[in-house]
Amino acid sequence: MTWWRAHPGSLRLAEGVRYVPDFAYVDAATSELVYVEVKGAVGWKLDSESRTKWRTAADLFLWARFEAAIQRRKKDGGGWVVEVYEPR
Repeated sequence: MTWWRAHPGSLRLAEGVRYVPDFAYVDAATSELVYVEVKGAVGWKLDSESRTKWRTAADLFLWARFEAAIQRRKKDGGGWVVEVYEPR
């Protein structure tokens, strides 16, 4: 990682619709800009609007990679699962 920022700014998806990623960083190995959405143990279940914006942003901003870091519940072993969205 060569650079990172928390809440690095908003991405305009449509008129009046914006997506604000939780983090952004530059992958040192690939020099690729990565936007990261962080979710708690319930994951996307309570926040489908964020998931929709995350996917839309990935489809619009093809020059960046979009990841979601989803916390695993302690009873499931804890840790994090990283989901990478592949644009259509």
